[in-house]
Amino acid sequence: MSLNHLVNPDLDIKVLSANIENNLNIKTDNGAILNYKPTNVGTSGQVLTSSGTGLVSFQTLSGPTPPSPDLDFTGLTGAVIKTDLSVQTTQQQYGRIEKYTALNTIASGQPVIYDYTGGTITVSAIGTLPSQHEIAGLSLSAVTAGQTANILTRGYVTGRRDTTFLPSAETVLLNNTTNGTTRSLTNNTTFTDSGAGGSYSPNENYSITFDAGVGRTVECTVNSFAFEHSTALMYDRLGIQTSTDGITYTNISVSWMQASATSTPPWSTSFAGGSWNAGASSPGYIFPLNEARAILLGGVPGNVFPALISLPTRYIRFYFISDGSGNVDGWNISLTPNTPYPTNAVTVAEGTTLYLDNVDYTKMNTANTSQIVLGYCSYDNAENNSLLINRK
Repeated sequence: MSLNHLVNPDLDIKVLSANIENNLNIKTDNGAILNYKPTNVGTSGQVLTSSGTGLVSFQTLSGPTPPSPDLDFTGLTGAVIKTDLSVQTTQQQYGRIEKYTALNTIASGQPVIYDYTGGTITVSAIGTLPSQHEIAGLSLSAVTAGQTANILTRGYVTGRRDTTFLPSAETVLLNNTTNGTTRSLTNNTTFTDSGAGGSYSPNENYSITFDAGVGRTVECTVNSFAFEHSTALMYDRLGIQTSTDGITYTNISVSWMQASATSTPPWSTSFAGGSWNAGASSPGYIFPLNEARAILLGGVPGNVFPALISLPTRYIRFYFISDGSGNVDGWNISLTPNTPYPTNAVTVAEGTTLYLDNVDYTKMNTANTSQIVLGYCSYDNAENNSLLINRK
């Protein structure tokens, strides 16, 4: 049996030292031990070959890289090998990689494509939706143009993906229990009168404050409302003030809301201009009779409700007062922060197919909008804007 068969490049036998000069013992298929002395000094990365005449030497092979040994994923667990890409720019190799020069800036966990511009073989960030065969793999580290990029082509790698969160919600009624309180906003706070879909009660005089939290502001979506008003008087009224510090509050100014003759909460029954449609009676801070009247006052987006009021403040305070009769439906308002609060991340089922994101090509997604498969989810934890992917 020839040594060319015993020491075959496909077996990936490589020199482990730069100073191998001693005789080598080679074990044949039938168990016999043959002794050879190389004709030259090997260097790291060379392969032991034979001339067929009993002589062996170390050679640098040209052409395609010989196949790597079998991949060993024994004992891997997602909880251990998933990388937190929010703080780490390099991740451990768990699988087979190919090394390329980076054409441009690439983040760790980012999908990349082959690029052959000018005849130079590189990998590149994705600029336009590619074809499936153009995908090279996912980068194991953050690199800039000209640096060597380690691209995982098969195995396990943490890829970039936007985390989605379980919704947080609360319904708050303004009544004698919530009166005078300050409540933290949720991602979807529904705020209603004491009737919660029915009419509010007579002789109410309540206030409540909502806090969006540090660094956030309030988004106020008015869904529906109705109060007892006449042409000249606001018998029942809900008004709004806001604050940046939770100490000093001022009336808001909205084109389709009413102003009172008294500017201090809970304000007076009289309109600032004497009637609801007088020039001085709007813009204001008190809800008008109903949605139809708000549209007549002008400024309702699209002349339809729900209508959004984006407030540049952390705090919003509502004051409500009703007289002894003529109670009607009240209000339904949605309050949200301008930036959602983090809650528990929505998990992704293991085995789920992961695709190139159709909008942000640096990321992957579970939606098959791009039709470009990157791999399969191998750990359901989807925190830190990332997922562990099995790249095949």
